[in-house]
Amino acid sequence: MRSKPQNTREFLPPQPNIKLAPVTAEEFRRRRMRRAALITGGSAAGIAAIILLLIRSSEPAIALDQVRNAKTLMAEGKLNEALTAVNNALERNSRLTEAYRLRAAIYRATGRSDLAVNDLSRLIELEPGTIEPYRMRAQAYRESGQCRAAIADLTRVIQASPSAQAYNDRGVCYREVGDVRAAVNDFTQALAMNPSSHTYLQRGMALLAMGEAERAIADLNRVIEMEPRLSGAYRARATAREATGDAAGAAADRATAESMETPMGRLADASEPTPQARVHR
Repeated sequence: MRSKPQNTREFLPPQPNIKLAPVTAEEFRRRRMRRAALITGGSAAGIAAIILLLIRSSEPAIALDQVRNAKTLMAEGKLNEALTAVNNALERNSRLTEAYRLRAAIYRATGRSDLAVNDLSRLIELEPGTIEPYRMRAQAYRESGQCRAAIADLTRVIQASPSAQAYNDRGVCYREVGDVRAAVNDFTQALAMNPSSHTYLQRGMALLAMGEAERAIADLNRVIEMEPRLSGAYRARATAREATGDAAGAAADRATAESMETPMGRLADASEPTPQARVHR
């Protein structure tokens, strides 16, 4: 009669709870290469074949290490070194979306938005269902003077996920290409979602460009209520008041703006808390 097989686990000694230190992709590759040498028994051709296979298989992990290094360098302000690191990452993995996103940010930060457009276009190819790259590319288009292309991207963003920021950005682009009425419409949409002083100022300037000085003054009044130390709002309102024949009001606004722009006025601005800061006191 056969005896019942015993569970060999019962005879294993207790296993220690070992915590392994993290290993970088480069160190992992070196360890695998040493193991390959042992497996092939030192055969030159065998070692070469396994080394090539190991190098190819470890490239994506090394690319991720390079991207992490590039992010650290960028945070430290070392943009040239960050660009070198992210270029190395893309040489190892040309489909690494985070690398294209990061390199586009580096290009924009160094005034090369036309190159950022290329990377963001590649990112859109790799992530066709993602909207954020369109918003980023719109910014790069505008910075490189391609406002109509920026409008097309922002229209796609608005269709997928409308927001005050997207409407405001498209309004700025419309104004820059001379379509002031479309700009006013977009600023109005943005204000309905988020009534910010910045967008009131943008709409006020657009209305002034349309010759609607009274409506412009109403928007600029709102800006000054929200940001009473913003000299540009007073200068814009001075222009609008002048257009309505209010020479005295225009002169008063210009004098106020000039007083804010003197060294003493700027010092007062620096010591005066913002409206948000006053709320949280």
